[in-house]
Order: sequence, then C-alpha cells, then structure tokens
Amino acid sequence: MFRNVIVCIFVSAVLFLAGCDQIIVGGGTDWGGGGGGPPPAGHKVDKRGPLNIPPGHLPPPGKCRIWYPGQPPGQQPPPGPCRSLARQVPKGAWLISKPSGKGKNSKNVDVSVYDSNRAGLVLVIRTYRASTGIFISERRP
Repeated sequence: MFRNVIVCIFVSAVLFLAGCDQIIVGGGTDWGGGGGGPPPAGHKVDKRGPLNIPPGHLPPPGKCRIWYPGQPPGQQPPPGPCRSLARQVPKGAWLISKPSGKGKNSKNVDVSVYDSNRAGLVLVIRTYRASTGIFISERRP
C-alpha cells in the first residue's frame, strides 16, 4: 500500500514537471498580471508571449512611460520626457521607451524592468515590436 502511494506521488510529480513549458528568468513578456506589461523579476514567464500593452498606450516616439504591473492600461501615468521619468521610476515598476527617428529601432519599444527591492536598479531591458508586442531581445543594462 505504502509503495503504491510513493509511486503515485512520483508519477504525479513527473507528469507535472513534464507539462511545464515555463522558465524562471529575471523577467519576461507575458505574466498574466492583469495590466499587461513585462513581469517583475523572478516570475515564471513564457518569453514567446506578447508584451500585452495596447499600442495606443505605448509612449510616442522619443518619449517614455512609467508602467505599474497589475494596473489597467487606462490607470497608468501619462508619457513624458525619458530623462526625468527615468529618475522617478519606483521599485517594481517599468520604464517603457520608444526610440525616435527612422530605422529599424523606431519600430520597437524598450522595457526597462526595475528591481522590486532596490530603487533605481534596472535588472533587464527587453525589446519588443511596437506594433505586435512580439518579444525580440533581452539585454542587461
């Protein structure tokens, strides 16, 4: 009897782990936080997911926007100058920036993921296609 319980637990654990298609990283693209945006550092993410910020809520070219996880798009602060907003990003929030000008980078949006414990610390910067929200790349600051 006891052996059957152990076997059942082992098989359940194997099936559970085999079904996991998510990874743990410093952030990601689709974390199911309700308000869209990239996930906070350390959350389970699926990097193939979209940005989940409606294109109309992205900042205009050359501007930035502070984004709070879990908040609906309509309740996010307005876009503004990147230099001043970069100094105001609170712990656990993100800075969304859209390059100005023409060229391949003007079609993208960068998402700086800030540490949830230390103010001003950017953990990772992710790049997405602005029109579709598709993940393109990730880099350390």
